[in-house]
Amino acid sequence: MKFTCRTLDRAGRGAIEFVEAVDSHEAAELLRKRGVFVTDVRASDHVESKSERINSPTRTSRTRIKEVASFMRQMSVLVGTGTPLTEAVGAIERQLAECAFRSVVADIRKSVEEGVPLSESLAKYPGYFDGVSIGLVCAGESGGKMDEMLARLAEMLRRQVKTREMIAGAMVYPIVLLTLTLTVFGAMLGFVLPRFEGLFQALGTPLPATTRVLMDLSLFLRSHWILCLMCVSIVVVVTRMFLRSSTGGRMLASAALSLPTVGMLIRNVLSARIARIMGVLLTGRVAMNESLKLIRPAAGNHEYVKLLERAEEIVVRGENLSHAFEDERLIAPALREAVRSGERAGRIGPVLLQVADALDEENEIRLKTVTSLVEPAILLFMGVVVGIVAVSMFLPLFDLAGSGGGTMP
Repeated sequence: MKFTCRTLDRAGRGAIEFVEAVDSHEAAELLRKRGVFVTDVRASDHVESKSERINSPTRTSRTRIKEVASFMRQMSVLVGTGTPLTEAVGAIERQLAECAFRSVVADIRKSVEEGVPLSESLAKYPGYFDGVSIGLVCAGESGGKMDEMLARLAEMLRRQVKTREMIAGAMVYPIVLLTLTLTVFGAMLGFVLPRFEGLFQALGTPLPATTRVLMDLSLFLRSHWILCLMCVSIVVVVTRMFLRSSTGGRMLASAALSLPTVGMLIRNVLSARIARIMGVLLTGRVAMNESLKLIRPAAGNHEYVKLLERAEEIVVRGENLSHAFEDERLIAPALREAVRSGERAGRIGPVLLQVADALDEENEIRLKTVTSLVEPAILLFMGVVVGIVAVSMFLPLFDLAGSGGGTMP
């Protein structure tokens, strides 16, 4: 009998396998012997439901990192106090409110109760649990140190949540200022300038160049606002599609790293992420080449994906990892030196965790510096835009008053 099986490799990549077997258990066992996680086994004539398609690896892509971080933190506490695995998952399920993640945890609990390893139960939901999480849990199962692995995973996810919230929080104020600037400019073009149009026509005097440009722009926007809205929508959609493509992603990655101050911040943030994930994996007794493979999906930048691919090739050849981290444009100096020191001392994992902590502290300071530079620039831009519009509206009146004053006896 032929079965259709959904699988995940240790890098978290999903695939569909077709296996000939007597029953579903034999099909799953054949695939497990190949070193892959089996997330679902169905007879080939089975028709997928809508919910199954949504939960499949090919349909779910965004990791709900906050929910996963909370889940792993609670699991590490419960398992660390000696709570059995099934009871720990059940306790977390009862604490959750009615949401999609509670259904995920409920299914994980059922799988664990049926004797399925926790790593394979988590692998059914790649939209929540990435390859790094599954790899660490698998290492904890094989090494008998599940509580330790869960604690390290929870700390790593907590750090990632903190970094994301720090970046998002730093971007709120500049985005608000920029939105306010565009809103004020649009309001002036749409509502304020038309009120001056009749006055300027009644004056019958030549208008300055800036005033004519703004009046023409205001008239065009009011006459063709539907066309303008459609053009903006098309540009936004096309831009998003381009940036999500492989070519657009590569161009965006290279452009972001080339920016003077922002590029250095991106380099340090991604270096800290790589150092932390690799440190956690290596201290969890995951092999170096396997760690590099697991980190790739979490790199978040095409340039770093290529760097990690080169690093994996170098490690497979038996060379030191430090040879792959020589690119100063991508790897922070602190990480390069830490890798060298760790290789000499034979304890690269703990050293990487220490340098990740140091980079996170440095990145927080750098982010505040970048924000302090962006905010005045946006305020200056806002003042210039509003000033140009205001001067363009009142300049004809000043010219008229000046010419009238000159003709008085």
